[in-house]
Amino acid sequence: MAFTSPAFSSVPSFISIVPEKFSGTGKPNLLVRGCLSANYEKQSVSLDNDTDFRSNLLKHLKYPIGQPGFAEDIHVEHARKLKAFKHILSRVRKDSFEGLAIIDAVQRLGIDYHFQEEIQQIIRRQYVISATYPFQHHYLQEIPLRFRLLRQEGYNVPTDIFNKFMNKDGKFKQIVREDINSLMGLYEASQLCIGGEDVLDEARQFSSKLLNQSMSYLDPYQAKIVRNTLLYPYHRSSARFMAKKFFLSNFQGENEWIHVFQELAKMDFNLVQSLHRREIVQISNLCNAFLVEAKWFASENVPKAEEYLKNGIISSGVHVVLVHIFFLLGQNVTKETVELIDNNPGIISSTATILRLWDDLGSAKDENQEGKDGSYVHYYMKEHQGSSVQAAEEHAMSKISDAWKCLNKECLSPNPFPASFTRASLNLARMVPLMYSYDDKQRLPSLEEYIKSLLFENEEPTRGVY
Repeated sequence: MAFTSPAFSSVPSFISIVPEKFSGTGKPNLLVRGCLSANYEKQSVSLDNDTDFRSNLLKHLKYPIGQPGFAEDIHVEHARKLKAFKHILSRVRKDSFEGLAIIDAVQRLGIDYHFQEEIQQIIRRQYVISATYPFQHHYLQEIPLRFRLLRQEGYNVPTDIFNKFMNKDGKFKQIVREDINSLMGLYEASQLCIGGEDVLDEARQFSSKLLNQSMSYLDPYQAKIVRNTLLYPYHRSSARFMAKKFFLSNFQGENEWIHVFQELAKMDFNLVQSLHRREIVQISNLCNAFLVEAKWFASENVPKAEEYLKNGIISSGVHVVLVHIFFLLGQNVTKETVELIDNNPGIISSTATILRLWDDLGSAKDENQEGKDGSYVHYYMKEHQGSSVQAAEEHAMSKISDAWKCLNKECLSPNPFPASFTRASLNLARMVPLMYSYDDKQRLPSLEEYIKSLLFENEEPTRGVY
């Protein structure tokens, strides 16, 4: 059944960016999916209606960011605003939907690392809710959001909560089909799937099909939002890149906490950019040359595709990188974890598999290898005579999907590695599509855009907001 455009804005939304209403020019105003709506006002205390809170907030934030003349000034301002924003999170009820909404907002803006303690307090309470009263909160947008945020933090949340949205035939009910925001939520949640979770596989296929269809009748701006969700689901994307690409430039809304978090994200982005510039100078002094990976030379003994992949996981260098990261972090370094890390555990091998297969899918196009140094696609076609390039590439993509499921499972609690290390592994896997998505001109447009935004494009502060 086709959607109707009003379903995009008439149904309460939950996180990310969706049109709330249309301006006189026809361009939708935006708000974070998660602002309190009629369905949620009874569940939590609205920060915007809290007079004392608004007064304190404006007291802390009455001055716009501005353009400090000295580096130390922006650091002082950044620290002052961080303190104020931590106060915002401390005022949020831990069992409210708005708590989930704010967590998603700061994660999408790439500033969640400043608020880990506050986020964990909310997440722990939300986990108790999901475990104790799994079917009490049944709103279409709330369940996928809570599920996704808990899974992202390593909680092994069961998928049976989604069964209430399915009919006796195992298909999603009509009410879900008619709510585009719910479909985006289902699609985002399905990215946390692990092996054997058929309901999430069904959710991904169901939501992606209908969301793709919806773009044919939505207006261009709404279609862009849907397309962004399909191409860059949060769990498989770099949050900082997506914040610069989409959320910082288009992030609007009526709730004041949305604006202040956006302002912090802009300042934080510019500070991190300055740090990266200094790091580049330091690294360039240490590295006078680049090591080039040895190519896989053709031989009479052509390896099987899986044999090639097994070797490729090692030659990718991911194990070396993540081992160094593990010891540099210096957390939970025990005899057990050292032995595990030396034996290429699943959290590393799955990340390496994702990198190797993406590399193979893109590098042949970039380097005009014509199979001379081999790739998974090349050896798969050799092994399966008559298989087309398209079929081999689809098989490789299926292997990538399986590797993501393995990685998702490895990141669930309990696991022997610290949360900082699991995040590092996830972030490496998320960066891979940027590094190996070649276009027809043998260039990497997504990576070029990311580097440009990271190093050279400043975010202008929004003046006069407060």
